[in-house]
Amino acid sequence: MDGINSVSDIGFWDKFNNLSPFMLWGLVIILFLVVAVWLFDKFALPNQDLRKELDGGNIAWALVLSTLIFGFFFFASSAIGAPTKYDRHFRKAAKIYFSTTIPWQYAKAQGMQESRLDPAVCSHAGACGLMQFMPGTAKQFRIDPYDARASIYASAKYMRWLYGNWTSPRPKQDRYDLALGSYNWGIGSMLQAQKRAAASGVKGNLFAHLEPYLPRETKEYPYRIQRWCNRFRKASCAL
Repeated sequence: MDGINSVSDIGFWDKFNNLSPFMLWGLVIILFLVVAVWLFDKFALPNQDLRKELDGGNIAWALVLSTLIFGFFFFASSAIGAPTKYDRHFRKAAKIYFSTTIPWQYAKAQGMQESRLDPAVCSHAGACGLMQFMPGTAKQFRIDPYDARASIYASAKYMRWLYGNWTSPRPKQDRYDLALGSYNWGIGSMLQAQKRAAASGVKGNLFAHLEPYLPRETKEYPYRIQRWCNRFRKASCAL
């Protein structure tokens, strides 16, 4: 699949992605900030008018206030995390197609990586929906790519099929990473990379063996998925 995101590592700003389902939280946060600033001005600085301090260009007070606001938004975004709206579908789809073999958070991590869990988004290459299905693949699975639930189940089914194609003996993590690479780049392309590795004298049984033959996005894809998974699970997702 062709996700909408660049291959840069998960960073600070990823904490603020896709907070649209939490608009009510946004209103609560704004109200909290207004009350917090008023209380701070009234009780912490009873002999000073914070508004006048700021109007007078007092940079120190401006920095204090901006730090408080920024810190609160950081705390709130970390606490809220990614939307949980689709969690029940990710859980059920993972149970259907992987039983307990793979943590269900891996499926959610793919959704986060592919679309930031936005069922209405399309990539520059034409992949659309929460799990970023190309039109041909969506047609193959007989789904509307903009239907979030259908997209999640079709993605899990597709991942199971890809996982089943890497049958040679290898660690489970590598098998799943190869399936993830196939999801991102296509299984035909991954098999061609394996052939190029073999032609160069590399066995190509592990994902790391194929990395020199993969495009940067595909090379990074499994690692990004695992980092998202670790965050959602709040523990290591290593298989």
